[in-house]
Amino acid sequence: MRDCKIYIVKQLKNLIPLITLLSCASKHVQIVQTQQQDLKPLNNAKIDTYELEYQSNLSSFVLKNGWSVEIFEPIINSEEEWYKSPEDRDVYEIDEIFSEILTRDEFPAFLTKFDSWFLEGYGKYNIPVELNKYVEYYIYLFTETRFREHYEKWLRRYFAYSGIIRNILVSQGLPDDMVFVAMAESGFSNRAVSPMGAVGMWQFIYGTGIRYGLRVDDWVDERRDIFLSTIAASNYLKELYQMFGHWYLAWAAYNAGEKRIEKALRITKSKDFWEILRKGAIPKETAGYVPKIIALALITKNLEKFGFKKLDYYKEPIEIDNVRISFPLDIFSIAALCNCSVEDIYELNPHLKNPVTPPYEINLNVPKGKGKNLQEKLAYIQQNFSVSYDKYYSISFSPYPDENFSKKIIAGVLSLIPKKQIHTANLNEFLSDGMNGFEINQDGSISIPVEVYVRSFITYKVKKNESIFKISRRFGVKPEDIIRMNNLASIKSIKPGMIIKIPVNYRKVETKSTIHKTSVRRNADSVSSTSVVIHRVKKGETLEKISKKYGVSVESIRRFNNLKVSSKLKQGQILRIPVRFS
Repeated sequence: MRDCKIYIVKQLKNLIPLITLLSCASKHVQIVQTQQQDLKPLNNAKIDTYELEYQSNLSSFVLKNGWSVEIFEPIINSEEEWYKSPEDRDVYEIDEIFSEILTRDEFPAFLTKFDSWFLEGYGKYNIPVELNKYVEYYIYLFTETRFREHYEKWLRRYFAYSGIIRNILVSQGLPDDMVFVAMAESGFSNRAVSPMGAVGMWQFIYGTGIRYGLRVDDWVDERRDIFLSTIAASNYLKELYQMFGHWYLAWAAYNAGEKRIEKALRITKSKDFWEILRKGAIPKETAGYVPKIIALALITKNLEKFGFKKLDYYKEPIEIDNVRISFPLDIFSIAALCNCSVEDIYELNPHLKNPVTPPYEINLNVPKGKGKNLQEKLAYIQQNFSVSYDKYYSISFSPYPDENFSKKIIAGVLSLIPKKQIHTANLNEFLSDGMNGFEINQDGSISIPVEVYVRSFITYKVKKNESIFKISRRFGVKPEDIIRMNNLASIKSIKPGMIIKIPVNYRKVETKSTIHKTSVRRNADSVSSTSVVIHRVKKGETLEKISKKYGVSVESIRRFNNLKVSSKLKQGQILRIPVRFS
């Protein structure tokens, strides 16, 4: 899909703010208006296109009809990462090489080694495929150069995700081989971000995602949801096919935008994709897009003939159930309710921007066979509790530590307040490791600090005329911290284009102050004079160790949990610990 930058446009007379999707390759701008976070075109369904004059300093544009365009760079919050994974660049680097060859029209002669028998003997397809020098060059790049290892990575993801995607495509009335469009877009990476901000497996820019029903806000980015984004891409592709009548042109329009392809057809007076490619009527990145899709289909359906052994790359297909959830709940508790790992919830739901679901209804993906039981448990929680979430951060996070996410913080606190009196024993099946050691309050409410792992630094590309002092002010950190983290000799050691690390300062949160306390009068002779702490028994723990941890007697733990002297603790067992209020 064609990438666009986001700018702010102001009309000179009445200063109405608008968002524009500005194509830098052509000198046109499409103007659309924002109303209640939804992008709506001016003049109802019509999107007007305006000629503009290009200013060489890239700081402004002037439209011929009196509109001006003011360019704003996105402000990067010091609590969030403006981060592009190295794997994202795999998708774009190979296209740049193709564009260079296309510009010079210097395709190696030895590549044209396939005859008509190639297509006849190489699999069956329900999308159009053909061979020419453009397709063959992509085959060469993916099978006989260093990009072979990139294709191998995509191939592993293909085996994992293609089953889900093919099923959705068929359900939406499309050929299931359209799966190779997603392969060409992102290599099946849900976390892919293009240099211009297109996101997810199907690489939707913000405006197009909104147009096809994908929600993007502080809580979710549904462009990353494999289920919803595939449905949205299906609808877009169907519209494009109806518009242009051929899949090659539909794919090209998916990449470059409808307007560009319409213009190319008008200029060349041709409806043949290869003709408009040869005449240079489409952007070079789009020229390579269609042959790349064909090449990926040819290779992937004929692995052995290209020297790939399927067993070396095969991954168990991912299967999911779709669950609807309409209240905040942390991913640790969801995993416990679902009887699956938190890794499963995290990996299947890359559209979640927080470790907690939002306070409105969304799609939640869980492992196949887990959906029905989870939906019933969610209904129980919704029926018996009022649930809220006090969010401290909207950040890139991981539920477990790794080389990138190493710093543990409290991202927020989840509160479950019972609508009626519920015995705490009935809550045990809903407790997760994330709740371990935190209080059930006197009124039965539960407060759960949600702990996740975050980056201790973000990466930043130094711009022209920027100093360490300017960068430190922008991110709210000390200049010496930047110098120390990057092992710089002095404050003058940075240069434009340099990638540096910026330390992230997360504000400290006092967990205890967030725990809800009831104002009910205490009775020294009743259980209400204590706070009940939930403890999940770890491997090797004894009642003696646990009692010392919480400062209570072994006997009080036994009595509170109806344990006999001979009772032995089991790993994972839930204990309720009576702790006096401080």
